[in-house]
Amino acid sequence: MSSYNKNKLKEFFTDVQKKIAEENQQTLKQIFKTLCKKYVDYFPKRKIYIAEMLGKRISYLTGAGKELYVKAVKIPLTDNYLLFIESHQELPSSEIKNLEEFMLSIMEIK
Repeated sequence: MSSYNKNKLKEFFTDVQKKIAEENQQTLKQIFKTLCKKYVDYFPKRKIYIAEMLGKRISYLTGAGKELYVKAVKIPLTDNYLLFIESHQELPSSEIKNLEEFMLSIMEIK
């Protein structure tokens, strides 16, 4: 059974937007940190992290969650940023798409 729940994901998006606005977060790294912490609050059996591409090198920026020792799903956000999620269960493509769109909308604002 998948841990995916559309309502839970929507609550997560709303909660992240509220937290970012409340704390008047200015940098992408601050926003990414908030997003990762909140994601693990909503989906505790997962690990999420964000990395920046520096040429051919992938540099870890921030993340949250316990190490699961499973292959991470890599979600390219832009030419410079990647989102990784580790889960013992397969992530639904709709969740991946929604996360990608949410992240891109936040990045456009900043």
